[in-house]
Amino acid sequence: MFKFIEETFRKKVEAAAADFRNHVRGVRAKTPPLKIELGPSPDTSWLDGTAARAVVEFLIQSGFQPAGVVAVKGNDKAIIAGFAASEHRVLASIPKGADRVFVSFVSHFTDGSAFESSNMPVPFEQPCPEWLFRRRRTGASTQELWSDFLVQRPSKAMQPATIESFAKSSADDFFRYQAWMAERGGATKDELTARYKAMGKLPAGAEADGFLKMARSDEIERALCNWWRLQSGAPYPLEQVMEALIVVHDELPPDLLINAYWCGTNDFKARDGDFAGGSPREGFARVVASRGGPLRKVFEKQTPLQADFYLPRN
Repeated sequence: MFKFIEETFRKKVEAAAADFRNHVRGVRAKTPPLKIELGPSPDTSWLDGTAARAVVEFLIQSGFQPAGVVAVKGNDKAIIAGFAASEHRVLASIPKGADRVFVSFVSHFTDGSAFESSNMPVPFEQPCPEWLFRRRRTGASTQELWSDFLVQRPSKAMQPATIESFAKSSADDFFRYQAWMAERGGATKDELTARYKAMGKLPAGAEADGFLKMARSDEIERALCNWWRLQSGAPYPLEQVMEALIVVHDELPPDLLINAYWCGTNDFKARDGDFAGGSPREGFARVVASRGGPLRKVFEKQTPLQADFYLPRN
């Protein structure tokens, strides 16, 4: 009877580990790109609409010059009309939309900070780094937004803004933001709560905790994949070790911690209690050492969110 129970338990654990491994594989496959490439887009007819023409005319009258219509390579829906006001050192963008027309203004400063203002409504605000001041004036006209931008913009040394720099500046801003998200470990639990609540995807009641726990874990997985890609001292190209890599961080819940161990070792005799005591990273390292070192730590992130990266010993 004991052997039957043990065999049944082992099969359940193996199935759980396989499910977890497949889940992590899918999550990592959806890691957002660190960089985008912007190129000229032939799709400009949307600027001929009455509302779009009015915004463009206002920008031209306010000292902006067209910087072209660009699209994100590989995403034919991400199309932006760019403008630059060299005298004011401001870049403006009009994203292609289905209905209404919105505009955003941004100035970059020599100290590395930036000031951005937009009248585009969003269901939730993305996390904002310390170097970016974001101001949103939903419902403001282009003229109101522009006037407010000039009044609220900090008075300090600014970087040039030219039509030639629009595409590169936009791509650089995207990269810098993604690198910041990677470093911090993605969106926090509170930020994810706000996101999914705004999208109407947050379960009600007790189910919300489990949903957010997994959402945060997935967010960290993707962020740490990008963090690895950013490191010049990474021991391997990420794609070379993606399938086998085990990532352990201090927000990893106990059930996912032991699943990570099972996936990396196939040592299904390890139990939850083996990892108790200290942080998840400490518990994981202790179990690995006590069970003969089936994994080797190949890299670590020493800044928050701290993480250890393991590969199978053989």
